[in-house]
Amino acid sequence: MDGTAAGRLAGAGLRLGTMRRAALLGAVVLGGCFADATSRVVAVDPTSGVNDASTPITISGHHLDVGVDERFDTEVLSIDRSYSARLGERDLTDVRWIDTQTISASVPAGLLPGTYDLLVVGPRRRLTLPRAFTVVSEVLRQDCAPEATRVVDAATLAAAVSSANSSPGEQQICVDAIITLTATLTMTDDLVLYGTPRGALAGDGLAPGATGLVIDGGDVRIEDLRFTTFSTLAVESDSGTLVVRRSVFVDCTEAIDGNTQIEVDRCTFDGGNGAAIRASSVRGAVVRIHHNIVANHARAVQVDDLDEIRIDNNTFHRLTDDALRVDFVAAVRVRNNIFNLFTGDAAELPGSTMAEPATANALTPAVACSSCIFGAGNPVVDCRLTDPDNGDFTLDATSPCIDAGVDVGSLFEGAAPDLGALESR
Repeated sequence: MDGTAAGRLAGAGLRLGTMRRAALLGAVVLGGCFADATSRVVAVDPTSGVNDASTPITISGHHLDVGVDERFDTEVLSIDRSYSARLGERDLTDVRWIDTQTISASVPAGLLPGTYDLLVVGPRRRLTLPRAFTVVSEVLRQDCAPEATRVVDAATLAAAVSSANSSPGEQQICVDAIITLTATLTMTDDLVLYGTPRGALAGDGLAPGATGLVIDGGDVRIEDLRFTTFSTLAVESDSGTLVVRRSVFVDCTEAIDGNTQIEVDRCTFDGGNGAAIRASSVRGAVVRIHHNIVANHARAVQVDDLDEIRIDNNTFHRLTDDALRVDFVAAVRVRNNIFNLFTGDAAELPGSTMAEPATANALTPAVACSSCIFGAGNPVVDCRLTDPDNGDFTLDATSPCIDAGVDVGSLFEGAAPDLGALESR
């Protein structure tokens, strides 16, 4: 073969290779795989999930393109389908490009409750969708569940409690209206008492000195329920166990008094002349008070004669007496709390023993106090609550109390837990 023929064959081969590459590139372009100005994320399905399990999601968009790397010395096109995604600062798992309109992923367990922006990063660009996904700690009840007894007045509530006391197994009662109590209700067996957004218990129909609810046996959970205007005491636990979660107590002289194992979690207490939470004579169990807001009370916590109490990540605001009164408790732990504008002492601990030094508590006394300082590691500092006098107890973005806590086993974002009841994101 002469040089001219070889040249013609080489040229034909070059043209054939170019045509093959062009065909491949054309297929990619027709498939919509090159990013353009219209690339965007438009939706996430589902839009919410609980944080105790991973949640598979589908991310929908337009022109969610792959990357293409063409080498001119070969006939091989490299297609880059790698995508990553995150909600806030947390990476999603199992992220997989499906096509130019779809990406699948999983939201991992353990995110703090709240609404998060979505960031999607592909080989060609970064795309965002504000307020894309909401994480909740539990499925919040908007309506009464089919298995619950729905109550809308004092008579149906009293009948439901009486029935629950004589029925085997855990019963559920759903408060779906504002109910004014006229007599104390006593619960003696396992029960979940919860409210919808329409539900509340009012105490202004009770006789002076009467308590609203008395737990006298069984395991009782009170969740998502609002209590108002109890002039003496809203809830008393004499035996069994009591857990109160995500509930609100407004203008209750005292809200909770437990002589048994109790846990108070993510509740708000606003207004009262006594202690918001009391406990006494609890043996063989730990009393846990965490992630609560107590404002405009005389005192936040008053306990005596316990084996152990843990007071973690609470926000105490404008208390007129000692914030904590802890008498004769064998083991006391006080961590990650905010004491804001209190006029007594942060804590009085007669006869009690700190199981570990009070740690990472921020104190902003309204007046000078003789024993308001826990010691080293508990700074006197303004945590810069956003607007506490109008009910906003979140931390300002410049707060020195962000990432300033110690790990007590609760979920947190960032390098360390924030101080106070509400973790920032």
